Amino acid sequence: MSSGRTAPLKPKPRLSGPPVQRLHDSEKESLAPKEMLTQLCLDNRELIRFLHLTHQVCENHKDVATASLVENWIDESERRVWFISEIVTDL
Repeated sequence: MSSGRTAPLKPKPRLSGPPVQRLHDSEKESLAPKEMLTQLCLDNRELIRFLHLTHQVCENHKDVATASLVENWIDESERRVWFISEIVTDL
């Protein structure tokens, strides 16, 4: 019979070195809506580029399952870029 208590979770081991941040934060205090959406679109295009590189690594290692997930993320990101680009064009 359980005492009703659970064991505490152990913290995840950390990788050595600082975390890698590929998309950099904006240091601006405020952005106009068009500028913000334009930057979001550029960031998503950069994300797509990183995802294509990740997909290539998966293919090189014959990791079909992960490659399939990455393909879905690429498709979602491409749709997002299209949608945001259409909004920016209309502003």
